[in-house]
Amino acid sequence: MENFLENFFANLPKTDVKIVRKPIEFGTFLQLTSENPRYYLRDIFQFFYDMVFYFVKYPSNKRLKITNKIFEDFNLDGLLVDGCENPFYADPVFCERFIDLVKSFKKRTLQNHLILFEGPPGSGKSTFLNNLISKIEEYGRTEEGALFKTYWKIDIPGVIEVLEKNGVSNAIIEEEFGGENSIPNVVQDIQKRKSLDFSCPRYDHPILQIPKNLRYDLLDQLIKDRKFKKKLFEDTEYEWIFKDTPCNICLSLYDILYDRFKSEIKVFKMIYARRAVFRRLFGVGVSVYNPSDPICNEPKINLFVQEYLRTLLRTDNIEFIYSDLALTNNGVYALMDIKENNLERLYRLHGIISDGVHKVGTVEERIKSMFIGLVNPEDKQKFENVPSLKDRIIYVRIPYVLDYKTEVAIYKSKFGKEISRLFQPHIIEVFAKIIVATRLEKDSQALRHWIPDPMKYDKFLDKEYIHLKIYSYSNEIPLWMDDADVKKLDKDLFQEIYRESELDGFKGVSGRQSLQLFGDFLEKLTSAKELVGIDKVLNFFMSSELAELKEIPQNILVVIANDYDYIVTQEVKESIYFFNREEIENQIANYLFSINFDLGEKIVCPFTNEEIEVKEEYFEQFEKAILGENSTLLERKKFRKENQHFYVNTTLAQEINILGKKINETQQFQNLYQRYTKTLKENALIPFAGNLNFRTALKEFGEGSLDKFDDKIRRTIEFLINNLTRKFGYSKEGSIQIVQYVLDNNLDKKY
Repeated sequence: MENFLENFFANLPKTDVKIVRKPIEFGTFLQLTSENPRYYLRDIFQFFYDMVFYFVKYPSNKRLKITNKIFEDFNLDGLLVDGCENPFYADPVFCERFIDLVKSFKKRTLQNHLILFEGPPGSGKSTFLNNLISKIEEYGRTEEGALFKTYWKIDIPGVIEVLEKNGVSNAIIEEEFGGENSIPNVVQDIQKRKSLDFSCPRYDHPILQIPKNLRYDLLDQLIKDRKFKKKLFEDTEYEWIFKDTPCNICLSLYDILYDRFKSEIKVFKMIYARRAVFRRLFGVGVSVYNPSDPICNEPKINLFVQEYLRTLLRTDNIEFIYSDLALTNNGVYALMDIKENNLERLYRLHGIISDGVHKVGTVEERIKSMFIGLVNPEDKQKFENVPSLKDRIIYVRIPYVLDYKTEVAIYKSKFGKEISRLFQPHIIEVFAKIIVATRLEKDSQALRHWIPDPMKYDKFLDKEYIHLKIYSYSNEIPLWMDDADVKKLDKDLFQEIYRESELDGFKGVSGRQSLQLFGDFLEKLTSAKELVGIDKVLNFFMSSELAELKEIPQNILVVIANDYDYIVTQEVKESIYFFNREEIENQIANYLFSINFDLGEKIVCPFTNEEIEVKEEYFEQFEKAILGENSTLLERKKFRKENQHFYVNTTLAQEINILGKKINETQQFQNLYQRYTKTLKENALIPFAGNLNFRTALKEFGEGSLDKFDDKIRRTIEFLINNLTRKFGYSKEGSIQIVQYVLDNNLDKKY
């Protein structure tokens, strides 16, 4: 068995090997700092920032650079889902809010504050905090996750030698150690021990042991990276290096050792740097207090080290006394809920948060920690009007999930990803949209500024703008919105939407209720023969007696259903649409060249080498394909004139003649190509909608036989089903079902 264990640990991947926490000599620590100052010079706030972006990657595309995104595309799964026993799924609104908070820590705008994550019961606050703490611990065990603390190795033979030079013999020391009040066996211990080793109980960063008046000059000479040095000396992010002081124990020890040795170098040879530990289980580096946890205000005293140092150094000026807060100094102090004993802990913290100082006996202890907590809205009244706390608390809201896609991810996490096989694509999303609708406030000034008249999209947009909110909070712009409205989305509008999100998610169906409802819905599907379509979802909600569902506007179900119909119709049209790219490109090139000639002329297009007779009928056929069958002659002539002017002044004069572009590479050509193909797609179902043979063949395709139908119908159906499965994730059964749904409800004519 011993050999088995030896082989097992010998073959562990390097990532699983524990980080060695061997103390580093101070001189070596300075050398390492010179080589990588950002890594070795950081406190808990910089550590926390780095920890978050170790697990969360910056999005490759910034906000509003892509037209279908509203919020920055941050994904917190690496921080709050991956490797977590109970995942916390963060929606785009909370991702934006949380990342803003993290950036504020780095900028130091939130130092000396208590951060309270506020949310209603069932919003997942506890899960969020537990997962966040576990990632702090995990990061602290990685190579990248080092945070350093002061570690002392008192040179006992050196101290005895210097004392003997000053007339204090070893016999006198021995007598002191062997007295009545001394710790047993310490005399024998000193004879064996080379050094007395212990950590700073307050976890001071090693750089703080350098006297404040020397730090600037030392770092100026030490650090060669000019860019970092400018940041170090000028940014508030690094103010702590020049302002913070070491704890009373380290300060006293430094002074006494300097008095004995008369040399800073000899003192610093006894100072080491060591990696700090984050262990919630022991309350070291990170502590989490539940409301029922007993309060312990008794100071902690390490009598062994205190008496050892006092006797060895012949001094009474060392008190090895500290509070429980010292264990999380330069660490994380968290309160699970602000009630019961945690309310008293909050009151205890207010002076520490404000001034960073509190008394432990007669000793003044300086504390700089990240103070965070959780609170239910109804519990705020117990402390929010306390003047000394009012301006020291920052609230970060954790509402119920506001993103339907995140809600779907929660369903799949709880009930298994295989549930998707029971549903048509987009159906679970419809269920989640209705749940999210219950959590949103009616009306929105921001969205009203965006779309002043909701009747513009009357099929998809309710008067209260709830459906558009659902899309906005899911970081999507709906497909049915036109380009002009998409372009209105700028930074100012984003800020309006973002500010309004603070009001949403504190009512409606809770997270727990949502899971219960979805579970009830699944139970009713056990005998379903077909894949679940939208009708079953709508019937389920319309028959529900849940009060929260009664609160949403009546037309919400209608606009969500219309939105679903629009999406699936576009998917079917996209899947049945077949075009000859070369033929379409030739038509556009011929048109752009021919609009420069008079009616009746015969020309040869230089782009295609095709002969064209310039006639009104020729123009009409192309222009109706883009403007629609009902376009008037006046509209077509206006369109023709605008394109001719743009072709001469921009396409030909600049893009072709100056930039050397080919005709199909020009902006005008690409715009016409997009509009032309869009029209073809919109009309793609028309030849099949009323075709009885097509519908019959579609039904029989599911049964595996198309032999009696002609080649065109067989090829079309096979092409359609293959595209639906490949592009949009439908099964073969689901593809047939959704095409029949679109045709039976005449959706091709509506959308």
